[in-house]
Amino acid sequence: MAHAHDALVLVDNSIMSPVVSQPLELGADIFMHSATKFIAGHSDVMAGVLAVRGERLAKELYFLQNAEGSGLAPFDCWLCLR
Repeated sequence: MAHAHDALVLVDNSIMSPVVSQPLELGADIFMHSATKFIAGHSDVMAGVLAVRGERLAKELYFLQNAEGSGLAPFDCWLCLR
């Protein structure tokens, strides 16, 4: 129904692992995921992930992230990847 009115479909996927729940495959345009819980796993970093459908939307969100300075610091990225 949202797509019929040219609206984006956003899903908050903070509770379930991205391995189990994949909203983009079900038609969502953007989904938010908690990197604190399932990716970092140690509760020593606050982080999140936005996954998007399509390159155009990804470029728009990247511009906002870069303009606002809301990306993670290098050490926070390392904490998520370890």
